[in-house]
Amino acid sequence: MARGVDSDCKIIAPTDSLVSSPEFSLDNTIDQCARPFPQLPALAQDERGTYMYIGDAATLSFLHNARRIVHSVLAYDFMDYSLQKNEVHQRNFNDGPAAPSPAKPTPQDADYLIHWFNLATNCLLNLIDQQELTRGLNDWCQCLQDSDSGSSAMYYLVLALGAQSCPEDRDETAERYFNHGRYITLTTFMEDPTIITIQCHVLITMYLLAGSRRNSAFMYLGTAVRAAYALGLHKQDVSALYSPSEYCTRERLWRAIRILDLFTSASLGRPPSTTETRDTTAQDNYSASNDLCFIFETILTQIYAKRTVTKEALAWITHLHRGWTSRFPEGLKTDGIPDSESLETDRGRVPNLGLIQLKEAYYWTVMLLTQPVLIDKFSHTAPTSASNILATACIDSAIRTSTLLTTLSNPTLHIPKRLPLITNSAFLSALVLGLAIFADMDNTLPLHDSLQNARCVLARFAPHDAATKNHLAIVDSFRDACHRYVEVRARRELNHQGRLVAGVFGSLDTNPCSSSSTTHGHHHRPGQNQDRTSLIDNDIALPSINISDGTPFQSDIEAAFFNVPSPPGYSHSCTDIDASGTFDSEIAPLSPKTLQTLDCYGYDVGVGVGVDTEWPLVSAVDASA
Repeated sequence: MARGVDSDCKIIAPTDSLVSSPEFSLDNTIDQCARPFPQLPALAQDERGTYMYIGDAATLSFLHNARRIVHSVLAYDFMDYSLQKNEVHQRNFNDGPAAPSPAKPTPQDADYLIHWFNLATNCLLNLIDQQELTRGLNDWCQCLQDSDSGSSAMYYLVLALGAQSCPEDRDETAERYFNHGRYITLTTFMEDPTIITIQCHVLITMYLLAGSRRNSAFMYLGTAVRAAYALGLHKQDVSALYSPSEYCTRERLWRAIRILDLFTSASLGRPPSTTETRDTTAQDNYSASNDLCFIFETILTQIYAKRTVTKEALAWITHLHRGWTSRFPEGLKTDGIPDSESLETDRGRVPNLGLIQLKEAYYWTVMLLTQPVLIDKFSHTAPTSASNILATACIDSAIRTSTLLTTLSNPTLHIPKRLPLITNSAFLSALVLGLAIFADMDNTLPLHDSLQNARCVLARFAPHDAATKNHLAIVDSFRDACHRYVEVRARRELNHQGRLVAGVFGSLDTNPCSSSSTTHGHHHRPGQNQDRTSLIDNDIALPSINISDGTPFQSDIEAAFFNVPSPPGYSHSCTDIDASGTFDSEIAPLSPKTLQTLDCYGYDVGVGVGVDTEWPLVSAVDASA
């Protein structure tokens, strides 16, 4: 009952005692929030021209929301056609008749590839015991006769993942190993579900994910899930009927399936293929990764499947987050993840990728839960205190993600050249940080530095990963849009301050600014609240900006920002300064806004200032005005 699971394994509503938090309370006004934007087209075209379904939770859907917001502010799309057509990656690979069996590696080469396989997958999948794998693969390499056995298929796939992850360019070798291992799997082990069938399909899925073939990986994982259900891997009490070693193998395999299933479901925005029936918070053999997968599942089924954010769902999921962080260190041993920042291997010290990926997955759950609230800051509704906390949590998680991953941007590090979970989190955090800049939150948070950190992580893996290369180009374009927005915001602030100064001291600007001055299209945030602490003054118009036509950005907006408008009732065209320094024309009265500003600084606005008696003094102005 600790996490709300009864004897029938049904999710029950949390009680107040479970979800209470002294630091956080949900406002009664957010009982239910609809999506901040209308439903977007749910299809995206891959490189073959096929349209694939992309759900609300997908990173690609969040990217489209960011594009809509940027377009509403700057009136241009920061993604050009070349980036849009490569949004969904699906590389071609050999589906024809099987090629001859690739030559087995030497024992030394096999040890080298096993090392890179372990770095890329062991702390994440932990499918096979390292010592057992090394011993079995060395014996297999020394065997002259090849066979289409389950172990042969698995060993070919292990070698493929090792060649795919090593720093050298061995992609062709990896593809040969992969195609042969997959061929053995599909022609030999598809009639009846077995443990080796599931293991091979999990390895195929991981190879395809690292090779930017997410839709293919999604399909092969589906076969592994069906086989796992057929063998009862989803039921812990069924696995407990086997020997201790078999029990551990089945539990490791189910955990790997859950990790891959929730990653593909969340990143592609599709319903999970697995459902957890056990109590993931139980102390016996507690797994931090499996418990975190339950949080992913809850977010996808309770938030994105229903397309609403309810107070009850938020309270329940934040309770799960707090519980996971308190139990997190206890579950590392079960997952085979050491509690240290780096690991000692036979080839030197390497970063603890398992720990890094587990932490970034936790931050991903927070961003996944709260990114609809961040988008809602741009809607017509006034933000509540609870929504501000949730939006800040989304940005805070993005900052922490970029900080966590920045250690991997060093090109001299001894790490695999393809890490799909890492690059996905880096890309999502970059999108969140860029969107936060458009929400003017860079005034108080280090968003630009964090965005640069996320960009460096993507640049580290982009040369070897087609999807990451495209994501890097998108982030670079998004950063350009952020820089343009910051410049627009600064110029608007300059305009606003110039109006205040001119209202007090007058202005020497000789350019006439009358009420009939040229108007431009407004490109500001839809529904932006006038009482919001933003530097943008929405009554100042901006010209239409389109950088795709090659027009310099600054020349487009120069006139709009440096023609400083006059205060109410004041005209530069009829104002001259004589030798004595006094105005020939009648001195314009100060506006109520200027009076209120001066009052904040303690000026006695009633002395020596021409004030129209019809205007109320500052003391009479409502504080909320």
